[in-house]
Amino acid sequence: MSEKILSISIAAYNVESVIKKCLDSLCKCKYIDKLDIIVVNDGSSDKTVDLVTSYVQKFPNIITLIDKENGGHGSTINSSLKVARGKYYKVLDGDDWVNPDALDQLITYLENSDVDLVLNPYNEVYNNRTNLINVSRNLKSNTLYTINDLSEFDYIPMHSISVKLAQYKKVNQSISEHSFYVDTEFVYFVLSLVESVIFLDDVVYQYRLDQPTQSVSWNGIYKHIEDYIC
Repeated sequence: MSEKILSISIAAYNVESVIKKCLDSLCKCKYIDKLDIIVVNDGSSDKTVDLVTSYVQKFPNIITLIDKENGGHGSTINSSLKVARGKYYKVLDGDDWVNPDALDQLITYLENSDVDLVLNPYNEVYNNRTNLINVSRNLKSNTLYTINDLSEFDYIPMHSISVKLAQYKKVNQSISEHSFYVDTEFVYFVLSLVESVIFLDDVVYQYRLDQPTQSVSWNGIYKHIEDYIC
């Protein structure tokens, strides 16, 4: 069995209409055997589990399904970390997807890397447009930095992060459960323990937006404003 280079934790809650696009994008990777894909079903009431199970049957050594009661996004990260076996760890939402070619480039880099934190640009995908988000600001790609070089950064989006799993596990603290917007906790847990950082150019993550039911929509923020403030 190939060494697992990247564990990808996928939060899945009632995503039967979009999870296929997410998993298909991963399954198109040339280096899929180096992936450890963990889909955490967070108490879905639709056919999410059935759809994911069909992928597990096709890729039993690559895709794992964790089926649990609803606990929010944080609980899916907590659950996947218990079984993750990759050299690096990345979070992906079940309604988002990846660019397979870019992910192959990332896997190739991670396999030969010892840096704690790898950051990639990503796309915000709206119904009628796509915005490229370059997280490096004025810092150069393929240049090794320390965490102190990021002192002017107020935030780094979850979508850009691949963190060395052994380093992240030193946090030894769970993400808040039954709460929205906990990707902020994940990001700051990452930043609290990493030392070395590098920016790459490949656009891996494709972040779906413009969906009215999303927690990041205006209606979603209004509905969960207390979690947002917290």
